[in-house]
Formats: sequence, C-alpha cells, structure tokens
Amino acid sequence: MNWTLSYKDGSRIQPSSTTYDDFPKPEYPVETKLTAGKCVKGKVVFAVPAKDRPATIVYAPDSVEIPLEWTVPVK
Repeated sequence: MNWTLSYKDGSRIQPSSTTYDDFPKPEYPVETKLTAGKCVKGKVVFAVPAKDRPATIVYAPDSVEIPLEWTVPVK
C-alpha cells in the first residue's frame, strides 16, 4: 500500500491488509493505475494506538521520487 501514518517518534503504521464488511466505504481502490490529472476516492483503514495521534500522512507510490506528506490536524 502506498499510504502510511508517521508518528513524531519516527514510527510508522501501515494500513490494514484485510477488509471487513463493517469497514468504511468506499474502500480505496488499491489496484487502480491513474493517468495525469485523474483521481480516485476511497477510505484507508489503520489500526492505531488509542493514546497516540499520527503527525503526518505519507503517500509514497513507486511512481514518485519524493513521498508526499500531509500534517494531521490537531482535531
């Protein structure tokens, strides 16, 4: 998967590799290949520790040299 959650201590969490009927829909279409200017929509599910909040969301597909990162809002 191209998405990870990154924490201030440097640890990272990968998304769930399984899906269940009660996961939010629509699920992110992992196998989709996009051309320039196109997009897809879907949810990615992570099992995160209740006490910690990730610092950034990282998107790192093989097609980019430098991963893209977004800061997770405080709330």
